Amino acid sequence: MKVTSIIASGALLLPILAGCQKTSTADDSPPPAPATPAPSAPTIPAAPIAEFAPPGVFYLIAPARIETADGIVGLNPGTGLKLVRPGVYLSPSGEVSLRDDQVTNNVTLARQVLAADQSSQAALRNSLAAMARQANLQRQAAAAQSAATNAAASQSMNGDARRTRIAVLTAQRDALAQQLSGLQSERSGENYRQTYQRHIIASSTNDQIAAVQQQLLEVQSELAALNASP
Repeated sequence: MKVTSIIASGALLLPILAGCQKTSTADDSPPPAPATPAPSAPTIPAAPIAEFAPPGVFYLIAPARIETADGIVGLNPGTGLKLVRPGVYLSPSGEVSLRDDQVTNNVTLARQVLAADQSSQAALRNSLAAMARQANLQRQAAAAQSAATNAAASQSMNGDARRTRIAVLTAQRDALAQQLSGLQSERSGENYRQTYQRHIIASSTNDQIAAVQQQLLEVQSELAALNASP
């Protein structure tokens, strides 16, 4: 009887032990997440290594001027120099006195200064070209307006008035052309005396020629408008 009870008790314990063992040894949980790597420090680019010129060689880092026999010459940033003595350097245009803060022997810095100056010069050239184009457009507009005004005035005239005006303008044109020819001959004589006879001549002939040419252009413009009108 006792044997039977022990066997029965053992039979009941086996499933319980099996269940406990299954619970403790089960491996159906998700695998642990991989460890997150620590963030790396940002990479800082290495500063460029300065390149230096040979001893005695320097470069301008600011514009400078030098007075020569032909006048004043400008030296641009980046111009190469050779040290002659303290404070005095030999440039492509001759010797020039410079302060220490105007020159450098750092080739890297000199290249940067040269590139900046070239960029600035290019921007200035583009600006001047744009201004010249604008001025040309304004001159063309003024000439077109003047021609339109002359044409309108010509059209408002009747036949007799227009013919009279044409006759007057023609006479003015011929007189101005004759005056211009005389002034040009006078200027040729002045040039000859000044060039070959070494005479010093103070003359206003050029100004007079310019004034007569302007009057002649105005007369010819009005004549053309009158002749073109029906």
